[in-house]
Amino acid sequence: MHKLSSILHFVIGISALVSGIGLMIDSSGTFLGLSTTLLVNGPFENYRILGIIVVIIFGLGNLLGWWAGHRNHVYTASMSLIMGILLLIATLFESWVFAEFYPWLQLLAIIGTIQLLWGWVLRRDFVARTNSRRWHGKRA
Repeated sequence: MHKLSSILHFVIGISALVSGIGLMIDSSGTFLGLSTTLLVNGPFENYRILGIIVVIIFGLGNLLGWWAGHRNHVYTASMSLIMGILLLIATLFESWVFAEFYPWLQLLAIIGTIQLLWGWVLRRDFVARTNSRRWHGKRA
């Protein structure tokens, strides 16, 4: 289960790094097929700040989750939960900014939901294996 979670983190992390660096290099968004007219309702006038956010939060965060899953670290499930929640929040923010239907937003929401649920299942599995009833690690 940790291996599949780490693969998901790796794929999301690499794609976020490529997308974010592309947005930072070309702040108009044409590298990724985006237009600045999509940003009319939002707080940003170009994609540079969004590229920095994507690289730091989703790129490096998911690569950290990949590293934790690869090392079978205890916080792998928590990383999946957090990154899934952040991806869903970002999807809601993008839906508010773009105010139109875009299929890739629904794809991001599905990926965020999968990551969130996967982290929840991994967390439940960890709690069951350690016979712990509390989040702070004390045994029941």
